[in-house]
Amino acid sequence: MVAIGFYGGFLQVGAGFLIMAVLYHVMGAPLVRVNFHKVIVILFCTVPAVLISFLSENVTCLDFASFYLLVEDYCKLDLTGPKRRPCN
Repeated sequence: MVAIGFYGGFLQVGAGFLIMAVLYHVMGAPLVRVNFHKVIVILFCTVPAVLISFLSENVTCLDFASFYLLVEDYCKLDLTGPKRRPCN
């Protein structure tokens, strides 16, 4: 788990899958329960990382606001496909 922690802190890509694999073999529980524990582990790693980023001024509230506006614009998009005009 320590090696996965270093990997997750460095790249973060696919760390959840690695954590799930280790937890599945260690716990022997169903994947739903393993996924629950993985989310808790990731939460305990993410919250301090965000707080440290705010305190060191690497991330500002403006960054989060711009991300929110980007997501809000994306949610307004009409992704249902091209509109067909009725034949007259």
